[in-house]
Amino acid sequence: MRSPSVVILLVIAFLVVALPVPARAAPTDPIRPGCGDYRLLVTLETDAVGVGIRVSGPPGEVDVVWNVSGPDMGLGVLGGPEVAPRIFNEDNREIFGIEANDANEPTEANFLLLVSGVQQGQTLQLEMGQEGAGPLGTWITVSNARDDVPGQELGRFQLSGEYQAVSVDICSSAPMPALEPSNAPLPPRVLAFFYPWWATVAEPEGYTCGGDAFGWVREVDGQNRFMTAHTPIFQDGERAIYTQTACWMQWTDDTGRSGWLYDVTEPNFLAEQMQLARTNGIDGFLVSVHGDNAFEMDYLENTALPTAAQADFLVGALYEAPESGWSFDDEADIALIGGHLRRLVEMLGNAPAALRLTDAEGVEKVVIFIDPAAVARFVQPEQWAAIRALADEAGIPYALWGGPAAFTQVFLSGFDGVFNDLEVIETYESGLELPPYALRDERRLAYRATAWIARELGMYYALPVVTGWGPFPADPEAPIVPRDYGFAGDDGAYYRVRWEDAVENFPHWIVLTSWNEWAEATEIEPSDAYPPSRYDYLGATARYACQWRDPNAVCEQ
Repeated sequence: MRSPSVVILLVIAFLVVALPVPARAAPTDPIRPGCGDYRLLVTLETDAVGVGIRVSGPPGEVDVVWNVSGPDMGLGVLGGPEVAPRIFNEDNREIFGIEANDANEPTEANFLLLVSGVQQGQTLQLEMGQEGAGPLGTWITVSNARDDVPGQELGRFQLSGEYQAVSVDICSSAPMPALEPSNAPLPPRVLAFFYPWWATVAEPEGYTCGGDAFGWVREVDGQNRFMTAHTPIFQDGERAIYTQTACWMQWTDDTGRSGWLYDVTEPNFLAEQMQLARTNGIDGFLVSVHGDNAFEMDYLENTALPTAAQADFLVGALYEAPESGWSFDDEADIALIGGHLRRLVEMLGNAPAALRLTDAEGVEKVVIFIDPAAVARFVQPEQWAAIRALADEAGIPYALWGGPAAFTQVFLSGFDGVFNDLEVIETYESGLELPPYALRDERRLAYRATAWIARELGMYYALPVVTGWGPFPADPEAPIVPRDYGFAGDDGAYYRVRWEDAVENFPHWIVLTSWNEWAEATEIEPSDAYPPSRYDYLGATARYACQWRDPNAVCEQ
């Protein structure tokens, strides 16, 4: 039974690392040494026009993650109710609260703070301010939040003037206990995001390939240039990776850069990709589809799903926001998403290779992941209820996994599962001139928060593992984060760390970003820059997946 009273904020991220170093078991210690990891509920009751709260702690010691519930799911002072929650720490403090209560109506909002690393004798500081106070005034209560309900009260404060500062002794309360393995009846799947827009203009004898090479090469400033940081390979030295290569072609762009390109619409080659993935511990692909993109929807239905059935592989859908954009007419956009999802449910429900789960009541459901850009469009539970009502017309049981966990609506709006995706906290370190992994604790605390809230609400959750990333070469202004992000010589270190951070929170599923997103350089498929002979991401995936599924197993090193 889901309670909408207190929800959490989470922020998504990716990060990764490693070579034969195995993924470790979940630790029982706090993320940062100290009194423990805490979940604090801040309840704000007021009839003021606006109230703001700023939270801070010992410099360099405390990470705080927050999210809200309340009228219109809470209001941030820098925006309206549709502003997404955010993560902040001592170096980047944020104000949260209620604004625009112009009628001085009594109102309440709840904020969940996640804190780690506090030492005995240190306190959390709350700076509070109000504007246009009403006759009832403003009360702020801080309590230890356990199992989605207030626990031990740590302080209750009345804001008597326009500004007031108070201290809260967090260490006087009990920390949240360490997570334990989930007992949900789900097999431990490893899934990878898969992108279907890689085609070529090759025309081998007796075969017509899928189309143009727009995904690989485009015109930039009058030059045909590669749009990918890496390009694929079908052979690494003497090792043949792929043999069904009819639609592969070699290309040299106008800058002189050369690479091999492939065509994902060739079924024999796609079957080889699936076989390679399965051999290395991956259970299925989540194929990216925009519901209004006829090619992508057709590819999922008539290429990916039938090929997976022949290859003993699984395929699910990653539903992306419409390419045509939003009308911002709620009724029209609800009808648009609901119609797309109804078609996807029908498509997957009729496909033997579709990704499915069996819930606690024994009902088998096809699984659809909803991309954050689509989740962000609607923040009200009734809007998602209307979307699901349209999808229900397919008459086939289904489960929606929404992301990111930073969005409150994922926890309030009837989603069956939550996943973190594609926000890269740790890569901010380069721009901030911080050492590698300086922000890692924030991501780990966010992952832990995802796990705790999902568990309490009876939801499934998936956590991400990523190789590192980089924008396509045509954007010289974008910061490039190398795949081996970390310290010099640490090939694969980023990948190992991301596996560790996911595994320690006992996710139901792990999602890899990505199998073949060449434009962002996140692919684990062998590339010219990262062939297996340099660092074997596929072999590492097999080792980590093996140990995650069974920590007592003897996995190949």
